[in-house]
Amino acid sequence: MKKLLLLLLVVGCAEADLESGMAGEWQITWIMDEGSRTGSLILNDNHTGQINLEEDTHSPILPHAEQIEVEWVQTSDALTLTRQDNGFVLNYQFKSKTTNSIDLSFAGDINILLIRQ
Repeated sequence: MKKLLLLLLVVGCAEADLESGMAGEWQITWIMDEGSRTGSLILNDNHTGQINLEEDTHSPILPHAEQIEVEWVQTSDALTLTRQDNGFVLNYQFKSKTTNSIDLSFAGDINILLIRQ
């Protein structure tokens, strides 16, 4: 029983460290065959956040300036951003992760790169 409680405590602490490590400001880049789009992603400790994009009329991905409020949840295999304005869910799957950069994928054909600022 003590081993089980210790295991649950360790797993719980590891998950908390993983989530708190995501909070902060990131550069976000979406990469598709048609091109790429870069902006900023702010993840707050209270699991809210914001995606900021400046206008880029040459980009096929979100060419207009955008300020998107999101809620975020992290699991061991995904980072999920839910738009607060329309409830659209972006479920990004982790491909690789270090302290300062994260490589993700969405829907199998969009790669997302996060770089800590």
